[in-house]
Amino acid sequence: MNGKTYIPFALFLLVIILAAVLTSPTFADTYSYSLTDLGTLPGGIFSDATGINRNGQIVGNSIDATTWQQHAFIYSNGVMTDLGTFPGGSYSHAAAINSFGQVVGWGDLPSTEQHQFQPSMQTHAFLYTDGVMKDLGSLPGTDNTQFDFQNGNFSAAYAINDAAVIVGSSRNQVMIYYNGIMRGMSAKGMLWASGINNLQQIIGQLQVNGGQVLAYHPFLLSNGVIQDLGALDNTNFSYPMGINDAGVVVGGSQTASGRMRGFVYANGVMKNIGTIEGQVGSIASAINNKGVVVGNCDEFPFIYKDGVMTDLRSVIAPVTFQLYSATGINDAGQIVGYGYTYNGQQHAFLLTPIS
Repeated sequence: MNGKTYIPFALFLLVIILAAVLTSPTFADTYSYSLTDLGTLPGGIFSDATGINRNGQIVGNSIDATTWQQHAFIYSNGVMTDLGTFPGGSYSHAAAINSFGQVVGWGDLPSTEQHQFQPSMQTHAFLYTDGVMKDLGSLPGTDNTQFDFQNGNFSAAYAINDAAVIVGSSRNQVMIYYNGIMRGMSAKGMLWASGINNLQQIIGQLQVNGGQVLAYHPFLLSNGVIQDLGALDNTNFSYPMGINDAGVVVGGSQTASGRMRGFVYANGVMKNIGTIEGQVGSIASAINNKGVVVGNCDEFPFIYKDGVMTDLRSVIAPVTFQLYSATGINDAGQIVGYGYTYNGQQHAFLLTPIS
């Protein structure tokens, strides 16, 4: 005997395989999210997702493959439900959903006005509750123009909070709708409102007289005070996309270089969150109450957490679905947006954290 121990080859191979299994990272260690392709409404060809609430209910829009008409949807417990349109209308668009499953957006309906350059249709904001799409009307006005957003019959709802306070735009000014009453806010160049949190803080777009050149900045309306949030590098263009219950605002801003960059505004400071290497621009689309931000670089979505921006494509298992845009995130960390299937169709998606 020479003191050496010989292991049969089969046993040796088994030891190597077991060692690899025990020491290699698990699926959950390697990938942070599972992906669900939400598909489309029956007969649909394209879809997108625009928001998600704390219960995982998702809203978005689906385009029919035959008529090319767009219908708003709500996706809950694996089922996508068509919200329909106004009577006589051809399309609807869902923009946001609150914690109680109430959906807001806009849709078209027949108009008594005649326009030279467009069909006699008008666009109104809606509130969808318990299977019923309610027409919220519009601010007073009789302008008979070919431009719908200037028309007295135009309104659109962009956001709703848990108290069912709705904000948006009508007659080229901020619209606020609550308890059956719509009012406008045209003071100080407020053009439209894009978000509202549960503290009744409202964000939107502000037209600022910057001398010879008009500037467009986000505003924050809090406790009756309107604050101009400015822009990165003191440029003339920035816009808001989302606000959380801590009053932190996200959006996009032009920089001194002319590039767009996502920003996070908190405690009086607008922070440039940058972009992922190899990408030119970025936009922050949404923020949850934990301060986690999602948005887009030029070609793919990102998540921004604890000061670090990560390509969302790198945290899901390789699939035949190409992520393109992230539009919403809830406090559970679920992310929605849209991307492209292997055959090039645009579909809404849901990313769910792997526990």
